Amino acid sequence: MIHQGLGLLLASFNAQSACLISASNPLGQILTEDENLDRRMQLLSKIEQARLNYFVARHENAVQSWAQDCYLVFDLGALAASRWAQEFDQFAWVDIPPNGCASVIFSD
Repeated sequence: MIHQGLGLLLASFNAQSACLISASNPLGQILTEDENLDRRMQLLSKIEQARLNYFVARHENAVQSWAQDCYLVFDLGALAASRWAQEFDQFAWVDIPPNGCASVIFSD
């Protein structure tokens, strides 16, 4: 199924894809806000060094029992997104292809 909103967002940035990626709470370990902020700043530095467009975002589970700050990054390839997720000890990241139909990609 196509998600028109995400598809339009990608088109507005002339992007072929996007991903949601976080650096917080590695391997599910709850860190302090300061520790998570440090990790997010490290991830942001990588995004900016790669000169990618991004938004600050927040993902949460369907029943809203948890939420986590992340970045919506445009045109970061799947291999790089997987590598970054592993580098920041994340269980998964979200891939958003051109049609806007997002899928969760679990880290190895």
